[in-house]
Amino acid sequence: MGWLDNGDGLVAAAFAAPGDTNIDLSVDILDAADFLSTGLFDAGPSNSVSGAIAAVHEPNLLGLVGVHAGIVGLTEARRMRER
Repeated sequence: MGWLDNGDGLVAAAFAAPGDTNIDLSVDILDAADFLSTGLFDAGPSNSVSGAIAAVHEPNLLGLVGVHAGIVGLTEARRMRER
């Protein structure tokens, strides 16, 4: 069971696969972008006693190009299936 806060006081809930952060019924690059963009991925416990969160390096240009290529590829694959 997954849920999303819509930001207007309402919550959307649905059955979702583990990792499907936007409950669109697929685990894809968009889900990875949701949890990687927070800066908390692989940073250790976020509720530590000291309150400090480990710093996470910003992605380099090559990483951003890879993410962009993945999104473009997924978009094209979705368009091809809809034809």
